[in-house]
Amino acid sequence: MSSTRLISALIATCAAVAVPASAVDWPWNHYSFEVPVALGDYIAVPGGDSTTLGSMTLSVTPDSRRVLGGAIYHYGEDGRMIVQALNGTLDYSDDTTLRETGVIAQGPLTAYDLAGGTCRGCPPRERATTPTGETVDWKWTGPRAGILTIDGVRQKMVHAYSGPPLVAPVDFSGSYLLVFRQSTGNGVEPAQSEAVHAVRLTAVNESRVYEQGIDLLGDWSAWGSVALPPAGARLFDIACETVRCPLWVIASSGWRPNWYGDYGTDPNEYTLWFDEAGNGRLLGVKREGPRRIVMDHGVEYPRVYGCAEKVISRRAKPNSGSTLETLSEFALLRIGENTLNTRDWKQPSCFENRDPGNCSPLN
Repeated sequence: MSSTRLISALIATCAAVAVPASAVDWPWNHYSFEVPVALGDYIAVPGGDSTTLGSMTLSVTPDSRRVLGGAIYHYGEDGRMIVQALNGTLDYSDDTTLRETGVIAQGPLTAYDLAGGTCRGCPPRERATTPTGETVDWKWTGPRAGILTIDGVRQKMVHAYSGPPLVAPVDFSGSYLLVFRQSTGNGVEPAQSEAVHAVRLTAVNESRVYEQGIDLLGDWSAWGSVALPPAGARLFDIACETVRCPLWVIASSGWRPNWYGDYGTDPNEYTLWFDEAGNGRLLGVKREGPRRIVMDHGVEYPRVYGCAEKVISRRAKPNSGSTLETLSEFALLRIGENTLNTRDWKQPSCFENRDPGNCSPLN
């Protein structure tokens, strides 16, 4: 089964942004899953220089032209609504820029005043479209959030359906298809592992406190921060619904779930958290009584980007002196509750003889 074909078939309500995997252009070492961004209506929220630059609606052509178009709505001095057109081209960040700046995509825009349009029921007439001369820039800082800048004045914005005042934040609870890919190699002998599993996300409604520990793998140096959930983050526990599900590999956790898929007595947790912009992390959590400890193993805990019906994750290579190039990514694609409700999905092909043997969790 091709994971690339699987995810490319999912469009949903989010556009996708392709990002190179590494500065080293190995032909096998590129991310195949794309960071999603929400298209549609964006509204101002506190946190920037202003909340009066306007609201806007955005759309991007689903092709290599990357043309951004839309409209911005704001009020004139007389209190009347003004509508202007927007047009530009987006530049997508590579993964290093994404990690260091948090900017998924950005691009200068041109705003246009509109006049001379045909009134309802009136004979057609020629319209006038005039550039405003303003310097306009838009940055997606999360799948569902961004920053609009006009003549140096910044305004934070969120997707209109991400939270108050319109509707509640996106609830990621439910069943998903997990598609995981990890590539390693030195540019001469690359190797790739893949896995497809069913998982379930469950919203966490209790208050939790996390702490950071250190337990380095091999001779790797400390990563420095494991990105614990910030205040206000929404948490979702993730659990496998198929055996040999490699959550411990994905989260780089040294505490593996029960190898044979029975999680009833396993004291460890795997938790996704998301901020208001749709950015977050997947954490492997060690339980010691009431304590929840997230260890720094010298690798980045996977970044996650959630939008509508899918979640995309990336992880950078370790802080080691090795020249080994490593790429790790996964996609969570929402599915119906009974989509995979068959024995075949509970028992992958390597379990045909019902004996785990040496079957790898990465098929």
